[in-house]
Amino acid sequence: MKCDYNYQHIDIFYAGKCNRCGLPTEMWGKTKDGEKPMSNQDLLPFAKWSQERIAQNRKFATSRSKRYSDDPRVMWITVMPLEIVRDYLWQVEGADSPEEFEKVWRSIHRGHYNGEDEVFVHFGDFRGKT
Repeated sequence: MKCDYNYQHIDIFYAGKCNRCGLPTEMWGKTKDGEKPMSNQDLLPFAKWSQERIAQNRKFATSRSKRYSDDPRVMWITVMPLEIVRDYLWQVEGADSPEEFEKVWRSIHRGHYNGEDEVFVHFGDFRGKT
């Protein structure tokens, strides 16, 4: 079973339900018997810097170029320009300043930073399996 809107729109997913159709996200991609095996491919990967910030209980959001809706640690996903993340969400991303957020982004993306790029911002508790 899969939400009719899944991958056809960019929208907010909150508390395990699609904002458009209301279908519980735990039903997406399940087998006939309702089970979906968990794999590391479903989990958001984190660089060492992010792992440290998660362990320090400082990082509750992560911005990505693709959506990781199968990670059970993710509670909410939205899309916004990267500059909005840098200017307003740098603290929940675990950075000490907007400048540090941009520096970390550039280090991960080979120096590329364009504030107009749209990113998927994942909010959740990422402690545990990273």
